[in-house]
Amino acid sequence: MLDVTGFFDDPGDGITKALAKACVKVSKYQQEFQRHRPSGATTATPQPPGVDVHTDLFVSKRSYKILRDALQTGATGPLRIKCHKFEAQCLSAYQIMNLLQCLDSSCLQRVKHGQGMLPSLRKLSLKDTWVSGNLRQILG
Repeated sequence: MLDVTGFFDDPGDGITKALAKACVKVSKYQQEFQRHRPSGATTATPQPPGVDVHTDLFVSKRSYKILRDALQTGATGPLRIKCHKFEAQCLSAYQIMNLLQCLDSSCLQRVKHGQGMLPSLRKLSLKDTWVSGNLRQILG
C-alpha cells in the first residue's frame, strides 16, 4: 500500500495525471510481459500482488482521459487507485459519473465538483454500493 493522500494537486499536469499515467504504463508492461513469457513457463504462474495507491484526485479536462483509462484497468492492474477525495473541474456530469463509477466506493470520502454540476443528485450508484440521502456531506 502506498498512501499519497494530502498531496492534492492544482489543475493541470500534477499528481493525478502522473499517477494515472504510471498506472496505465505499468499495466501495459505487465500485459507485454505476460504475452512474451518463455514458452516453457507454466500457465499457472501466480501474479505478483498489486499495490493499492491511496490518493486524493483532482480531475480536469486535461487529465480526464488518462485517469479514465487508469481506473478502467484498476481492479486487475498492478497499481490500483483508491481515491479518498475526488475533485472535478470543467467536466460534464456524464464524465464525472463515469469516473465515480470506476472508483472503489469503500474508500471515497468526499466528492467536490466545479460549477454546481451535480446539484440535484439524490442517489449515487458506485459499482455495487448505493449512496443516498443527504449527499451534501459527500458532494462538496
